[in-house]
Amino acid sequence: QTLIERNKEAHDQIRKSFIMGSLKQRLTMAHLLYEFGDHDWLIEGLHDEHTLIQSLCAWLLGEARYKPATEQLIDLFQTTQSRDVFHTTIVALGKLGEVEYITPYLENDNEHTRVCAAAGLAYAGDFTGKDIIMHTTRLNAPTALRRGALKVLSYFEEPPTSTRSYPQSNRQYAVDTHEELARILLSFLEP
Repeated sequence: QTLIERNKEAHDQIRKSFIMGSLKQRLTMAHLLYEFGDHDWLIEGLHDEHTLIQSLCAWLLGEARYKPATEQLIDLFQTTQSRDVFHTTIVALGKLGEVEYITPYLENDNEHTRVCAAAGLAYAGDFTGKDIIMHTTRLNAPTALRRGALKVLSYFEEPPTSTRSYPQSNRQYAVDTHEELARILLSFLEP
């Protein structure tokens, strides 16, 4: 087989596992689809029954700055019942520059929603929410929220050109995921 044929087979297997694999496999396959630039498959993940898949696909589409996903992300943002998916989608929309959907949430009653809105705006280059982020870095804020706010705070000083870094708490997951992705890819290339 030629390398191109093996690559196509590997791609087909990744897509199949994204649809039919276990939840853990599907999460891993979403990362692979992102790495391969297969963003249209990630759009399909926005309609998945699992909120983890929806949230991850929204995050990855935002990371990719994939404009063709904007309409589906807006739809998910407006219809989801999951707070986690909602928060992830706010940030993803910011990465796509859709600030008009985000700005009203700077005054939301929920602190996490306000921080996500401020983060989304920061990704879009709009620093309206800097005071919200500054307030959230206080010592009595929940640790994960404070850590996220501190990360976003650095964007106000220098807007991010890439957001492919992982929060400290997720670094080991990122390393494990990339090692697993490498093993999967190598297994497809073996004769």
